[in-house]
Amino acid sequence: MSRDTRLPCIIPWLLPLLAACGGELGSHGPSEETDGLGCSGTDCPVYPIRSGLSAEQPLAGGIGGEPFGSLCREDQVLVGIRALVADDLWGLGLNCGRLELSPSNAGYAVKVLPLDQLSPFGGNGIDPAPPLVEYACPPQMVVTAASWTLWQPFVAMQRVVKQMQLTCSELTIGADRQLRAGPTTALLVAGMLGMSDSPVVQTCEQGAVGGFTGRSGGAIDALSTSCVTL
Repeated sequence: MSRDTRLPCIIPWLLPLLAACGGELGSHGPSEETDGLGCSGTDCPVYPIRSGLSAEQPLAGGIGGEPFGSLCREDQVLVGIRALVADDLWGLGLNCGRLELSPSNAGYAVKVLPLDQLSPFGGNGIDPAPPLVEYACPPQMVVTAASWTLWQPFVAMQRVVKQMQLTCSELTIGADRQLRAGPTTALLVAGMLGMSDSPVVQTCEQGAVGGFTGRSGGAIDALSTSCVTL
């Protein structure tokens, strides 16, 4: 018997979960005889989780540079960055990943699959260019908050971003069977604090970071965090 790609009623709790997450069944959904919880390896059904744009945080920073937008695709979220950084942060490229829901011994688990690398913004014309350093969330974590500090370097007329910190969180399925950021976190830090303003902190309360918009040129002038719902 061929597998039915529709969700059977033997696991009715997964319906509100997928609806809340914007989930979408994969090509091998559970059959009418089993919900997949006893499966292993490639026999297990997989459900891609779709994200949706929920909110743009306020733009924070200087007024120099040109507008930019760097956003993960609608089926991906931020899982790390590639930074042009020495003591100071000059440019960023975003690393995006897809989320999948699959059976586990405890019920269902969320898997993070790193995929796309977006073109960098900032760092234009810096000579010599600082090294490109990669910062990645630990496996099965995604970025749920961002913060950055601003300063005015001697060679600039406006304030620019000096340091960025990203909070990575593990995604879990709670007792109410809803997808949310769990208590396990990790911190990614690009650049040094030095003489800078108090940090701007932007948190995606109901989901994850999907990218940034803002202004950039020779440095990153201003940022706004784009949050997505899961």
